[in-house]
Amino acid sequence: MSVKSEHIVKKENERKSKIIPVSSTETIVASLLLTYSADCWTEIKDAENKRVAFGLYEKGRVLTLQGVPPFQLTLGDPSVVAIQYQHEIVTYKFDAGKRAVFTLPMT
Repeated sequence: MSVKSEHIVKKENERKSKIIPVSSTETIVASLLLTYSADCWTEIKDAENKRVAFGLYEKGRVLTLQGVPPFQLTLGDPSVVAIQYQHEIVTYKFDAGKRAVFTLPMT
């Protein structure tokens, strides 16, 4: 290999070393908004199974969360909770007075 070709190889390696790969495992954060028209027992877990909300939420309460989806929700009476996921209204007909366990986003 000549001195000139060594120099070209070195320059090429320097260029390659400046390339920064983009990770395909970037964390996505999603928003969740729950508005309560009556008291409702609530438990919400994120993708890491970490409890991000728990307890009895009272009429008039607005719960705003951000976290890693999917979220697992357990609601004592989901018919009294207006839900928005990623600023979109979740339109699902829940039976009044019946506990519901579901995941957002819904698949």
